[in-house]
Amino acid sequence: MVTDSEQTSADRVRFVVVDDEVLIARDLANHVRNLGYEVNGVFTSLPKANALIASNPPDIVLMDIQLGTAQDGIEAAERIYADFGIPTIYITAYSDESTLNRAQKTHPLGYILKPFRMRDVKATLTMAVAQHKLSRSLEENRSWLHALLSSVPDAAIAIDTNGVIRFANRSAEKMLESTELASRPLDQVLRLQDSGLQELHLGQNFTFGGGARKNRAMLIGATGRQIPVEFTLTNVPATRMSGQSQLLLFRDVSERDRIDRLLARERDLLAGRIASADSELDRTKEELRKLNTELMLVQDAERRRIARELHDDLAQQLTLLEMETGRIAHLTPAGSEVSNRVARLTAALKIASESVRNVSHRLHPSVLDHLGILAALRELAEDFRANEDVPLRFRSNVSSLIVPAGVASGIYRITQEALRNVSKHAHGSAVAIRISAARNCLRVSIRDYGPGFDAADARFNSGLGLISMQERARAMDGSLAIRSTVGRGTLVVLQAPLHEAKHEAEVLEGAGHL
Repeated sequence: MVTDSEQTSADRVRFVVVDDEVLIARDLANHVRNLGYEVNGVFTSLPKANALIASNPPDIVLMDIQLGTAQDGIEAAERIYADFGIPTIYITAYSDESTLNRAQKTHPLGYILKPFRMRDVKATLTMAVAQHKLSRSLEENRSWLHALLSSVPDAAIAIDTNGVIRFANRSAEKMLESTELASRPLDQVLRLQDSGLQELHLGQNFTFGGGARKNRAMLIGATGRQIPVEFTLTNVPATRMSGQSQLLLFRDVSERDRIDRLLARERDLLAGRIASADSELDRTKEELRKLNTELMLVQDAERRRIARELHDDLAQQLTLLEMETGRIAHLTPAGSEVSNRVARLTAALKIASESVRNVSHRLHPSVLDHLGILAALRELAEDFRANEDVPLRFRSNVSSLIVPAGVASGIYRITQEALRNVSKHAHGSAVAIRISAARNCLRVSIRDYGPGFDAADARFNSGLGLISMQERARAMDGSLAIRSTVGRGTLVVLQAPLHEAKHEAEVLEGAGHL
């Protein structure tokens, strides 16, 4: 008898006994049951046994070789295995060589010789059941692997060490346009071309020494159809049952390539549109800069004209009126009402004349035209020091400059705006102005030691005065840099192109040391 554990492990194995001697068949069936296995039926003829096997298949058939019918047990076992895949254990009293050779060709699980003993039956059945379970497990794994690879959307081909196909799933058959791939050499059914249209032979270019590698190639089908594919060739480790093999996976990437081409074309179109928009934007910016430059030139010219008219016309007329009232004052008695009124009128005319000259100077300083940019900057610095009452240091190592009127006006206006910002945001702080020339470039720096500001502040970036300074610098093909730190003051540096400059020892003007 078997133990409970043996009964549990063996209760799923079912037998059918076929022997033309009923007593022997029943006795053998009892031995099988005593060993803990199930017996689905005991038969003395093949027709009834075949009917049961077809309706309720057992796991193993115990088959007598000599059945006393036209069909012996070997033929019956061969048919049962072909139809149902059920293995056989032969029961025989004959052990001659020819009978055993015939039986061996059917791959039996074992033999039980008549007359049999319980010990021999147990040994034969135990080995047969173990072999059957192992075969069934291998078959289940093989079926599972077959189903798994068949369900993979990529084409899958298993290749042995000789390059012969052992398995190919439906996707591979479809892509290679062939349904009979197994047992054929891979090179006979698979044609690949590399990017240079050269034939790619996996056996030559891909060895068993490496792991999986991704590759791109063009697959040529049996009808000549070309399919771009991405494939990998993976080594499968060798086992005791089989040598090393490889698994080839390849995927149709024609749709992905089509989408990539569409995306690339769209990117190119978008890049072209962006480039066109950038070019148009640059052109518009350049036109705006030119327009702004023209507007500033026109503005400066108009200021110069108005300043000249104020100075040469209105200021002179006021001066004449002032002189005329002075003559009238001499003709009237001193201390009279008329004399007093004429004196007040003369004083008012003098104030008006001075105001006109100041307006004219602010519109366009005449010193800029008559004495040049250096004198104009010195005068601007002196006026700022006098009006703001702050320490100011003026340094220059240039004795004379030759610059166009537009450049001179731009330098003057940028310096004027920088000093105006000092007055507005750093009132009372010391100021240093330095002028130097090198390599046909004039450098004007204005530094204050006030509170400073955050250069990244949007309020700074949006200031119209600073924007005007930048545009004036661009208009003269120069550059303007503004650097400031909170609590450490501000530095404005203008660099403008020069035609000619004469240098001298540095001139230091102003009181105090900064």
